Amino acid sequence: MQYVIYTRKSTESEDRQVQSLEDQLGVLRVLSEHNGHKISQVISESKSAKDPYSRPAFEKLMLQVDGGKIAGIYTWSLNRLSRNLVDGGRLAHALQIGKIGALITPSRTYTSEDSALLLAVENGMATAYIQDLRRNVSRGMDGKAARGWLPAKAPMGYKNNAETREIDPHPVSFNLVRQVFELAATGHYSFAELRAEANKLGLRSTRKGHHGEPISKSGLHKILGNPFYAGLLTYKGRLTPGKHQPMITQALFDQVQTVLRRKLDVRKPEPQFALSGGITCKACGCAVVGERKSKTLADGTVRVYTYYHCSGAKGCKRSAISEEQALRQVASHLKEVAISPEVGAWILRAMGMIVEEETLVRAQTASMVEADCKALEGKLERLLALRLDGELDPEEYATQKSVLRHKLETLRETARKASSAVAALLDYGDSRIKFAVEAFSYGNNFPTVFLRNAIRTGFQSAQMQGSTLVLAHDPVLQKIASFEPLRNGSQCPEQSDLFNRNSVWWTLVHDIRTVAHAELGIESTSS
Repeated sequence: MQYVIYTRKSTESEDRQVQSLEDQLGVLRVLSEHNGHKISQVISESKSAKDPYSRPAFEKLMLQVDGGKIAGIYTWSLNRLSRNLVDGGRLAHALQIGKIGALITPSRTYTSEDSALLLAVENGMATAYIQDLRRNVSRGMDGKAARGWLPAKAPMGYKNNAETREIDPHPVSFNLVRQVFELAATGHYSFAELRAEANKLGLRSTRKGHHGEPISKSGLHKILGNPFYAGLLTYKGRLTPGKHQPMITQALFDQVQTVLRRKLDVRKPEPQFALSGGITCKACGCAVVGERKSKTLADGTVRVYTYYHCSGAKGCKRSAISEEQALRQVASHLKEVAISPEVGAWILRAMGMIVEEETLVRAQTASMVEADCKALEGKLERLLALRLDGELDPEEYATQKSVLRHKLETLRETARKASSAVAALLDYGDSRIKFAVEAFSYGNNFPTVFLRNAIRTGFQSAQMQGSTLVLAHDPVLQKIASFEPLRNGSQCPEQSDLFNRNSVWWTLVHDIRTVAHAELGIESTSS
């Protein structure tokens, strides 16, 4: 017959004040020495005891108990052995029929002669504590969800605020996740490509055991399918409006879901023709398609020619242009907007300075809007109080509530735009300037893959008229291309121009900002 020590600590909130396993063991060893009992084994585990048959070490102990090998069990308290009626009943029965001589704690020893009732009562109290705790936690989570806050860990792009118990945008990953949504909405990426872009942006997993690893395929699916990013909460199967700051609009979220339903994760094969998929016919709007024709020369060799023409789906005349000629025209248009790295770097620095100024203005706007939102929330609470007191009839309450809700949603959308406008402006200008600098770097030798991507993303539109490509430049690049000092080469930006706001180059930067505001639908500031 053996004496054993059993220690347990769970990771749940109910055990936060319980002594550590080492502290429990130290006290129980001293107690067993005082009682003259030699400890044959120490059993420790970190598991919750609220569910029966869920603790491997405890089950191993009970096998020894059932075999009649245990004279007594030393434990910190009875709730270390059990917090459910099943395991508690097993211990009580073993003690009652003599398979355990005693359950020994620092405060009391339980034996078969006089402890059956007390053991049952204390085990019932431990079980009731768990049940009450579960109900209280569930009630708290329900209340938090009813107030519009997610009662769980914030998804990627957000963070839990320990002070306010609310959910705030993450200072780094918020804009990164938003960029992934915008990329997904275009439908131009396979799922593998989209995942690669997300990891290239710097998004990393926050899952336990995988922290800092690249985003997994399932993790990206979970992000893109979560309505939380559009300002909604999913709690107990219900979808309700949340009070957190939406990352994207509902329209953008719905567009991403549409793209995902088209099996985004099925990688499309590379196009058979370099310029297919990006050009339309100016006359009828149909797609321009590629076609290969072969010709056998006098010496017997076969030469293959590639042509592009309207698909003719609407009966349009199918004038053709050779691939070689088409690529030359694309390259010629790209040269018009190519800018040197020095000019590009100056424009980006100047844009950065303007964005800093705009950040301050929009932060003030967001602060005022937030104050207005809190005032409206207060009015809604007072309106509800009047309804509960019977001072408002249901119809009048519903009307006024609808008006206030509409104002609140409008203000929240204004705040969201104010917070995202600066990042959107910087991203918009940055991507286009870098594209123009990359075009400059190739000189007269553009790779075919760059020309192909330029057809899809570098121009505002690409159309074919007869045997000519009509390529409309992006508005920002068009503004740069039409800038007189760049056209005649008479001036180049200098470092001092960054500090002289009357410089002719600042006219270009302000014009770029105006164009970007219009393209992005952002209300301009006076800065």
